[in-house]
Amino acid sequence: HHRFQNFGSGCLNRDKQVITYLSQYMMVDPIQIKEEQKRLGFTPELYINEKALVTTPFHVYDNQSDPKSQGGSCGMGIGSTKKYWLQYGNDAIFASDLIIGNRSILIDKLHLLKERMLVKLQHRNFDRNIYWYLPLKQLINEKLHLRPSCIREGLHAIPYIHKSDIIFESSQGMLLDEWWGDYPYNTWSSVGWCNVAEIIKELPTYMYTYVNFDLTLIGVTRSYLTRHGKGSFETGKENIDNPYELNSTGTYQGKFKTKLLNKWLLEYSWNTLNCEIENSNIKPEKEMHVTCLD
Repeated sequence: HHRFQNFGSGCLNRDKQVITYLSQYMMVDPIQIKEEQKRLGFTPELYINEKALVTTPFHVYDNQSDPKSQGGSCGMGIGSTKKYWLQYGNDAIFASDLIIGNRSILIDKLHLLKERMLVKLQHRNFDRNIYWYLPLKQLINEKLHLRPSCIREGLHAIPYIHKSDIIFESSQGMLLDEWWGDYPYNTWSSVGWCNVAEIIKELPTYMYTYVNFDLTLIGVTRSYLTRHGKGSFETGKENIDNPYELNSTGTYQGKFKTKLLNKWLLEYSWNTLNCEIENSNIKPEKEMHVTCLD
């Protein structure tokens, strides 16, 4: 079994040459990408938008050591990366900064980030791991680098994109969306239709000649509700027994919970998607798929 984090699951079908593209709305962790490649045993074809935010070990540690993140966070540094960008703007590290020619910019940004994190973490129970002691040049050379050829300016720059079917895969469910979810127990990402619509709108006009925009939005739900950690959850029968369920209680996420599917929450999630579709002026066909019925 493999849990995908940075690559589309279609890459397991190696005969089809499935390409993974991480958009500007992703937080990219070069260390996690390399570790996942090792677990897969091969290197899938990967492209990354140059504007994607980069998550470093300093973001991860900030996330994991924050008491407010316990029992709901995945502990991967996502929230910390987004908060840093919101607070410091272009001081944040972007995928374009990982290109070799930008090495001095990356060192300056990492130095600023590290110093700011040290100030932020001084009042926490703070045990530094190896990344805090590595010289920044060594950290970059050994951990924070990606092939320059994988950094692209947009979806239109991906090879053969005008001949391909494209799957836009969301990172979370709508009940965890940064705008529609159960605040403060939600994620730092917009996970519905709005980002997809923006990516499509940014395609150069010449591509409209080649790309057939036959769009279908597929909402997917298990036949029961799931949640990790804190946050409201409908009362009712707990612990739906699915012997094939692979989620479990996580170190930072907290307890994994299951309950019967709730019609109101399902309708709410579907209606939030409809709101985003109406606001985008790009109208896909819509389907809902239910899994785990067996």
